[in-house]
Amino acid sequence: MPRRRAQPASLGSCNVAPNPCRTGTYNPLERATDLNNCRECLAGWACENMGMYRMLDAMRCAAGYVCPPGTASVTQWPCDAGTFSDSRNLTHERECDECLAGYVCDSATTSNTIADCSAGYYCPPGTSSTTMANEYACVAGTYSAATNLGAADECDACNASYYCSGGGSTVTATCTAGHYCPEGTGSPVECPAGTYSPNAGNDDEGDCADCPRGSARRRPTGFEKDERSPFPGPTARRGRRRPRPAPRARSRRSRTQRPRARRATRRRARPARCAPPGARAPRAPRSPSPAASGTTAPPARRRARRATRATFADRTRRRPRTCSRSAATGPPPTTPRACASTVRVLRQH
Repeated sequence: MPRRRAQPASLGSCNVAPNPCRTGTYNPLERATDLNNCRECLAGWACENMGMYRMLDAMRCAAGYVCPPGTASVTQWPCDAGTFSDSRNLTHERECDECLAGYVCDSATTSNTIADCSAGYYCPPGTSSTTMANEYACVAGTYSAATNLGAADECDACNASYYCSGGGSTVTATCTAGHYCPEGTGSPVECPAGTYSPNAGNDDEGDCADCPRGSARRRPTGFEKDERSPFPGPTARRGRRRPRPAPRARSRRSRTQRPRARRATRRRARPARCAPPGARAPRAPRSPSPAASGTTAPPARRRARRATRATFADRTRRRPRTCSRSAATGPPPTTPRACASTVRVLRQH
């Protein structure tokens, strides 16, 4: 008699609740024993409910989104910024269409949600709102009041007498005083050195007038008015001098610390001391006689020499070099100090 195969104890008496498959998966088989038996949702579809066993219950992918295999929601994977899509069966981001020129496409954009390019900006193909604000503003010197621009050359040049800092739908402001703004100016241009302009709205360098005589333009140019100037605008202030440097502190060194050469120049001239008694006064050097030199001087030159010698002898007699005194004045002094006083007495007489 054949033996019967033993049946598992769990069969026939299974009271454990089954575990459902997660979102993004489904399982068409019965008696599955592991989570790996659940299969991924097909591409282009989204399995949003748990415990699905057939694809008939799956949802089509939403427009502006992509649904790769295993998608759990129709809005799980949006198209990248700068692209859009109206299809509902996309499986990858590269299948999204590039945004058109002159328009802005953010993530998950469809043809119904595409935005216009703002005034003051231009939008090449594939532009998002972030790149438009950071990269595609009209450059300095241009502006744009229109929308949906697709290239930078479509921006309008700034009008003369105005300046445009860029990225604006209108001109920025009127050209300021002391400057001039030709067409396409991004920032006001200063008047050249030696010229000024009290008026605003200049459009040419020739509008800057020469500075009046006796004045100069201050650099850098300011926009305030100088009260001392006879004309408004950036001018040099009159009557202002450069500050003088502070005086140097005088040295408090004593006289002994100063250079000796300086002290030597300040010494008073001392009177010459007299020769000792009995010494002879020095004589002037004699010129060689005509006979010794072998030549005969003319009579006029001889008379001039004699007159010179007589004058020298007269001076020698009036101011003797010795300290001898006459018998009436007394004996000669014996010390140099007394001799000097005697010389002073004789000079007074």
